[in-house]
Amino acid sequence: MKEHITLQTADLFTGKIGLTNKQAEPRMGRLKKLKTGAVKGIPSYELYEIQGRIQLKRGEIICLDNVPKGMRNFLEPVKKSDDAEESR
Repeated sequence: MKEHITLQTADLFTGKIGLTNKQAEPRMGRLKKLKTGAVKGIPSYELYEIQGRIQLKRGEIICLDNVPKGMRNFLEPVKKSDDAEESR
């Protein structure tokens, strides 16, 4: 899974998503925590299955395996700090 930042408010209806506990808490009625637990390589995120519409606010950082085609204009990959150092 890779981290993405939302560029504007967006809705997701299905799939798997990595969220922090703080992000997931108000959405738990529409999420199912998966047994696999933490997102591999990003320990502060837990893996959830979306079971109904969830709304993402602008600026939220989420983890997704595959960005849905309709969401590509709403999400941007998060650049890692070591990527920024390499470009210097």
